[in-house]
Amino acid sequence: MSDNILEPTINGLPPVTDWQKVFLALQQANEAFLRGATLPELGKQIVGDVQIQGADFVDLPVAEDSTPVALPIPETGNKFGFLADGKFTQPTGGTLEYSATQWGLTLFDGDKWVKKFTLEMPEQSVVDNLNSESTDESLSANQGKLLNEKKLEKDAFQSELFNKVGAAADPEDMEFSIVDGNGREAFKVDRDGNVEYNGRFDKNEIPSEFNIRGLLALEDDKFAITDPLGNAILIAEKNKVNFIGSQNQFINQSSLHQIDELASDTFTVTDFPRHSKKGIILSFSCFLDNLTTGSIQLGFGKLQYRGRYFKITSTSVFPMRYESSEAIGAAIPHNLVIESFLNVSLYVDDSGNGYIILTTKNGNSKITYDWGFESNYDPFIISEDLTIKDVKFNLSNKDFKRDIWVFTDSYGGVASNRWPGVMKDLGFFNFYHNGLAGQRSTGAILDVKKALLCGRPKHIIWGLGMNDSNSDYVTVLNELIGICNDNNIHLVLATIPTIPSRSKEYISNIVRTSGFRYIDFAKSVVSEETGLWYAGMLGADEVHPTDLGAKSLASQVLIDFPEIMQNGLISTSSEIGDITGDN
Repeated sequence: MSDNILEPTINGLPPVTDWQKVFLALQQANEAFLRGATLPELGKQIVGDVQIQGADFVDLPVAEDSTPVALPIPETGNKFGFLADGKFTQPTGGTLEYSATQWGLTLFDGDKWVKKFTLEMPEQSVVDNLNSESTDESLSANQGKLLNEKKLEKDAFQSELFNKVGAAADPEDMEFSIVDGNGREAFKVDRDGNVEYNGRFDKNEIPSEFNIRGLLALEDDKFAITDPLGNAILIAEKNKVNFIGSQNQFINQSSLHQIDELASDTFTVTDFPRHSKKGIILSFSCFLDNLTTGSIQLGFGKLQYRGRYFKITSTSVFPMRYESSEAIGAAIPHNLVIESFLNVSLYVDDSGNGYIILTTKNGNSKITYDWGFESNYDPFIISEDLTIKDVKFNLSNKDFKRDIWVFTDSYGGVASNRWPGVMKDLGFFNFYHNGLAGQRSTGAILDVKKALLCGRPKHIIWGLGMNDSNSDYVTVLNELIGICNDNNIHLVLATIPTIPSRSKEYISNIVRTSGFRYIDFAKSVVSEETGLWYAGMLGADEVHPTDLGAKSLASQVLIDFPEIMQNGLISTSSEIGDITGDN
């Protein structure tokens, strides 16, 4: 059997995973069940079994007659295969047996083959002729097996059900059709991704069980093909189709970098978001002779605005930060003798507290201190007067897995006079938060692209615009819309309040007429009657809100986008606890 059952390189995506092969290969292997078995139940049982997900396919033998056929012994466990109509002997003794109307999926558990799913096909009249072109009569079980072998050998894609769930009917043309729950063709997609819509899609006629893997109605004339977790793999509308893959299967939620040697030098990462406010995760490891002289620095934005990092010496950890100049905090002793190797992990919680774990030959040390809500610009490693080898540098963020991502400028700070700070105090802080004072759309869109290498949200809240020119805002917005469409992300815009020094009416009107959902920040603080901010809401700098203004902005988020409350409340106290810096 070919390894490429369904692995066309659609849109440059990685090959489909083995659990997908299970489902599709079973469909392809026997056309007869299409007329009798319950398809939703089939999908539910197969893809819902976590043991099958991630297993490798093994081509099991076919029983040609009543003579028992020996099953192979795989080198390792976690293998699956298909059996039908026959008697099969186990490697350790015993047999598996299937009747003439049975077809099953088996899993090797390291000792023997175990029945995981058996399909009972209805009694049917058969056409025992491989050359038959009948569309009304079923094939025999034996004929189905023979046809299956031929199809798999040729990597053919001729199954009727393939067309139902979006596989290619022809691997050369990559053309396929999508049908509704009653088998009526609604969409036809060609190799260029063009969609012909027949106006026959009825979302109400798709069985709910099919949503486990198959058609998922999103809205009228729009649907998705999903993985077992409900993540869209393909989105089809009247005039286009987007192959986006499964976020759970295809995206690594970290950025890993490995360096053979770093000798009194700097290594900088350029593919990771530069302005995450919270949820920071950093891990580092290296081999070294010892750390009696020199130092190692780790963090974000060396000598850059609002950079945050720390230095490790033979005795201590030194918190470091940069605003207009570099500031070095008080030494925090780690009480370790660092030699042979050093492992370092950093975690920053939702209260802005940093938790550093150092491990070396003679033990580990845990250090906590007030990190803050800034981790700006590129991650880096510095070996100062020191040679380190076999370096591993891994970066992530605990909030990449969140459904909601927020991109902001200085209005998105985490303080009592900024709306995310109010949201934190209210307990609704369960979102990925990216922002920088003075940020423009042209900069924020770069972090959107980098973050999408590590995750994929359901919603993006776009709070940029205060620092944009009108033309830059429009240009970036069009690019962002394309990114969200390609990744099946729901885009939420925001109006921008006009301030005495800057009119933002043009951008706010674009938002209001865009057709996209939006948070009406302008309405929350600016009087429609006077065009001025409500009394007490604009700060003394006449640019940023006061505490009162921030509360009104936060309230508007809750009104216009209540989904931000769906993940419930979080504690406003530190997850880490004591942040005195004690070892």
